[in-house]
Amino acid sequence: MINPIELIKQGLRKRFVQPWQYRGKGGYDAGRYWRERFVKYGFSMQGVGLEGHTHAENLQIREKSAQILAKVCGAEFKDFSSVRVLEIGCGNGYYSNILEQWGARDYTGLDITDILFAELKRKFPAFRFVQGDISEKPLPDKYDLIIMMDVIQHIVDKAKLDAAMRNVKNAMKSGGLFIILPVTGKSYKHMFHVHQWSRDDIQETFADCRIESESARLNEYILKIRKP
Repeated sequence: MINPIELIKQGLRKRFVQPWQYRGKGGYDAGRYWRERFVKYGFSMQGVGLEGHTHAENLQIREKSAQILAKVCGAEFKDFSSVRVLEIGCGNGYYSNILEQWGARDYTGLDITDILFAELKRKFPAFRFVQGDISEKPLPDKYDLIIMMDVIQHIVDKAKLDAAMRNVKNAMKSGGLFIILPVTGKSYKHMFHVHQWSRDDIQETFADCRIESESARLNEYILKIRKP
């Protein structure tokens, strides 16, 4: 467990120091925040998870998310070798590794910072890693499967969320699948860099798509969106 005193310090930093430190366009400078966070934690799961938890504790949380993803994907794809995959917010490559194990060959990992890309490219030489902000630029390619796991809550501005979802939709092939976690029952801002979004917030963009949701974690849902 993390030292209780350190937890208090982290809480104070996030509530009072970091909102000023990372202030910028759209509420805060997300690129800088994640760049500095990955410099600090590297490939530790604290970098992509909860700073108040250890690497092992964050790994347990992420493994539960991976089990949820496996259940959803397993019902949709029997052979990943021909599936064109985009992961939004690839971070330290946790899901890159899983998708490689599942047999994915055509994979693109998009992340707001390229700090970890050199090592990711070494680990996964057949995969592509691209720096970019999904809320700012359209994607040039089309994909059979797009996943966004534990990333959406780090988009804190509604206009940016809408732009991100439009870019995702435009990047989906006809019949393509978008899987997103977590979605909550109610929309609310948690901290300067975290906003929990509801299904209603998401489905505005995907009104013409088939949307299915199922309970994933406590008060959280995973959405499966199929483009017609």
